Amino acid sequence: MWKRIFGMHKAVHALDRELATQRALRRFIEGLPAAPPEVSLQAVAAVFEAAPELGVAPAARLQALCELDEFARPSCRVLAERLFDNSPKQALCDAQWQRLHQYHRALDIGYRAAIDAIDPRGGDSELRARVALAACRAMHAMAHCHVLLRMRYREPAATSWQTIERLLATSRAHSVANALLALYPDETDETTLEREYLLAAAFETAPNATLLPAQVRAVDLILRRHADELRLGETFDAALMPFALDRAGDLRPRRWLKGLACRPGMRFFGLGQAYAHIIAERSRAASARTTPEWLAPSRLSVERYRDLLEALTSQWALEPPARRQRREPTAGEVRIAHDFTLIRRLIGFGELARTGRSLEYDRFSAYGINGMVRGHHDAQLRAPTEARTLSTEEALHNLETFERALEPGTTEIWKVTDTSESGLGAEAMGTSIWVKPGMLIASRSPANAQWALSVVRRVNRAADGALRVGLCKLPGSPRGVRVTVNDGKQTAGAAPTAPTLHYDAIMLAADEPSLLLPPGVFDPVWRYTLTIGNRREFIRMHRCSECGFDFERIDYAIVPAQQAA
Repeated sequence: MWKRIFGMHKAVHALDRELATQRALRRFIEGLPAAPPEVSLQAVAAVFEAAPELGVAPAARLQALCELDEFARPSCRVLAERLFDNSPKQALCDAQWQRLHQYHRALDIGYRAAIDAIDPRGGDSELRARVALAACRAMHAMAHCHVLLRMRYREPAATSWQTIERLLATSRAHSVANALLALYPDETDETTLEREYLLAAAFETAPNATLLPAQVRAVDLILRRHADELRLGETFDAALMPFALDRAGDLRPRRWLKGLACRPGMRFFGLGQAYAHIIAERSRAASARTTPEWLAPSRLSVERYRDLLEALTSQWALEPPARRQRREPTAGEVRIAHDFTLIRRLIGFGELARTGRSLEYDRFSAYGINGMVRGHHDAQLRAPTEARTLSTEEALHNLETFERALEPGTTEIWKVTDTSESGLGAEAMGTSIWVKPGMLIASRSPANAQWALSVVRRVNRAADGALRVGLCKLPGSPRGVRVTVNDGKQTAGAAPTAPTLHYDAIMLAADEPSLLLPPGVFDPVWRYTLTIGNRREFIRMHRCSECGFDFERIDYAIVPAQQAA
């Protein structure tokens, strides 16, 4: 009785009249903007976000949401294609990412609110079919939210998995968890809610923290291509179902270890034959020149595709890769810089600073009219060409003088969380949206006057907003050098000719020296001249030992001068 009384006085939402009847709904959809896609998607998302407050009858509300979603589907596809407009730099288009994430999150909110208002014990077959469709679309939207978050290296919150579990329980109450259907009228592929649930879980077991955004998108495409092979069960099997979902504890999917006690309510899942298909695809990709057509939405290059398949087969193997070195907790700070050109410049700053030169020496002039003439042995003033022995404090002061000449924000300060023999764990203190796996990083402690080089291996932004980065140290002391393509007419005794092609590079001086070059410079056919200070060596590049995001690490050897042309 009280429910009826309060329901009679319930405030009418502004959208109730627009969605109450089929005729009103058609007029409302006709009035929505179809372009630009960002505006269209935002308008529909606003309706879904308001769904829990609508006073429309449950069946009419569910039908209205389904038709609005179908209206916005073309706009959603357009924005998804524009996500990687900056694909060479793996930079996501921020506006498109924001709209897509907002839309998929709104779909989940709206569909769940509409389904919860429908009694699972009643309704005709048409309403039951619409509930199955809405529930599956909601799970599909949640899975895409996780993919979008991982493209930004963000970890889905635990509440997100709680929502997924509740949606699965609701669909089972309506007996629609295994209903086979096409999500949208213009799609031929069929899926089920339980399959979408498994896809979301399997996606989280991939090494997403080590992948580039396009590779993260490709993981979702690969899993969807083999979705029929995924398996879900109530019993742990180290070979067939090694991953677990613990509903009584942390709901995040994770690999379960043999010997651990299984608690009531746990679910286990595995890739099934999908893993065998991925291994076979890795063999085909080794000699392929292009990526498969079904992978086109990711805009992934064939080289990155091969790297992805190697990472997936390693991560999903029966014995996954384990940490080789022990990490020791460490507290401190480290200064960070990125961009190949800037890193080489900072290395040059360090070389000058350790030899006793800084920007303050620019004021030196032995012939200044009003200057004070000092002797060569005067410690307060020394010509730039004179060598001197520097303390660590003096070298650091000189380096900081150089670095202050850079633009603000060029370098960042990160917190050090742990260290190992060849690695470093850090937590970024800013947004640092530029960080990507495979990127070359320069770092130095505040008390050190020399920059060291590392490669980003893992990036993960936790639910609390902290960005945690794993760095792998590159061996050897870095030094700025120059690489020049040899002139075929140049002889060993002739004076150096003007270079036709030259590149700034970084040499890592170690037992086996190597060169760091921008991507695309390495060519084993050519011979090059390596300039180190005032010394010139003819070299031959052998192989690319590491292909990073913004650099290539090249092994080389010095060749006799007569063979350099």
